[in-house]
Amino acid sequence: MGFNKKVDKTGSAELWRGNLEQAELYHEQLVSKGLTMAPIEKI
Repeated sequence: MGFNKKVDKTGSAELWRGNLEQAELYHEQLVSKGLTMAPIEKI
């Protein structure tokens, strides 16, 4: 299923899968610049 269709049907889609520590660092960097993103979830 294409990304846009998955978001349309479920309301969300996985954009990245990888190391939790790397994701947390990326999240902190976004927040420090005043940007936001959805919470990090373990799958």
